[in-house]
Amino acid sequence: MREIFIALLSSSLTIVITSFFNYHFLIKKEIRMQANQYKTEILQMLYMPLMKEVNNANHPLDGYRGLSLEEFQAVDEIIKENYHLVSPDLALIHKIIIEEYFFISMGSPYLIIDEERFLLNHLEYNFNFYRKELGLPYNKEEMKKAMKESRIKDGKIKAKRQQKLNNAESSF
Repeated sequence: MREIFIALLSSSLTIVITSFFNYHFLIKKEIRMQANQYKTEILQMLYMPLMKEVNNANHPLDGYRGLSLEEFQAVDEIIKENYHLVSPDLALIHKIIIEEYFFISMGSPYLIIDEERFLLNHLEYNFNFYRKELGLPYNKEEMKKAMKESRIKDGKIKAKRQQKLNNAESSF
């Protein structure tokens, strides 16, 4: 009788432990699959179209000097269509380039849209980051360079940028 009780107890304990670990690993797998699906959606619907538009702004001899009005409008449309996928830093950059577009439309000759490369650096870093996270080929050097040149951290801009915008506003 005692052996039956021990066998019953040990098999019950084994079943509970196995069920716990199985459930735990299945939940982790499901979370990882959902995260990868979301990262794929961000890459395909947001960063790939934005990179195509920004690459159109690269001039063969001069490199990236900023966005033309047509390229800005295409970038603006992509961000507005996929705003549910936009990070806070990209939302801030979008606000900056909209302000620059406003100043240009008001006749200011001093600003070029994304002259300080906020959008370019953000896109280069995040495009490669999401490719890395999904196990796709990515450019590690481009990621490092974009991170080093980026002047937006945690949704904030360095003071130099804010001072330039204030000077442009005061000229009107």
